[in-house]
Amino acid sequence: MEAHKNEESNVAYALRQIAREKAKADAYVAKRKEESAVRVAQGLAPLPEEDVTRLFRIPPEPSRLEGMLLLGQIDGQAKNLDVAASANLVKMYAARAGASSA
Repeated sequence: MEAHKNEESNVAYALRQIAREKAKADAYVAKRKEESAVRVAQGLAPLPEEDVTRLFRIPPEPSRLEGMLLLGQIDGQAKNLDVAASANLVKMYAARAGASSA
């Protein structure tokens, strides 16, 4: 459970970083468009288009495979625990029924 929580935190952190970088890139593009519009209004040539991906390094989305694998392990352990608990519960009730009828 702790490993899954750590992985979840890492993915959330990475997604926040991606959102920050995208916001910076979007703000830059909006500013450039505004500056270009002002230049056109003044009768000057508009600013050239720039490749934003070269200026801002937007990291790729993190893989969620590790989290899925950890969830699979947790699910397997929960099922094993369910089977063991059910078997012991049946034994306990059988023992009680045997003790009360004797």
